[in-house]
Amino acid sequence: MKNAMMKTALVTSLLVMTAAHAEPKPFGLELGKATETQFKQKFPSADLTGISAYTGGKMYKVPSYDLPLKGVQSDIFIFTKDHKLAAVNAVLSKSQFDSLYRALQRKYRLVNSRIPFVGNKSATFQDGKGLVELDAPHMSFEMNLTYLTKEFKQKMQAEQRRKAEEKRRQTESAL
Repeated sequence: MKNAMMKTALVTSLLVMTAAHAEPKPFGLELGKATETQFKQKFPSADLTGISAYTGGKMYKVPSYDLPLKGVQSDIFIFTKDHKLAAVNAVLSKSQFDSLYRALQRKYRLVNSRIPFVGNKSATFQDGKGLVELDAPHMSFEMNLTYLTKEFKQKMQAEQRRKAEEKRRQTESAL
């Protein structure tokens, strides 16, 4: 009896640990694992929009009527050079912030949030090596819901720093 209980507890612990380290699955596609082929099978209406400056992989847009989340005004799916899903960004009405925040809070671990009565609202959630960011600027009617791998975020931040440094150098050389 005691061994059976211990085995059940061990299996339960392993299942919880495995679930806790899964990656976010925006629109049913797991970050870092879903392939471009799987994406195209799920969203055959997707249009190629270009190549990502951060990953060198392809970027696609899916018509909002094909997405299971209501209210998406625009979207972008970004892949790596090796055809894995690195990021998804969806633009929605800012009026959906509270309901999406609650839904994400039930599904992922909240890392940080800033939700003043008036002003910019934001929240970051984490699951495995993936992040989910909700960002609603105060002076906008729109907000961004972004799913991204930590690796993608690091590349994006490094590129933004590089561009800022380049701009600073150009400004200094013009003086």
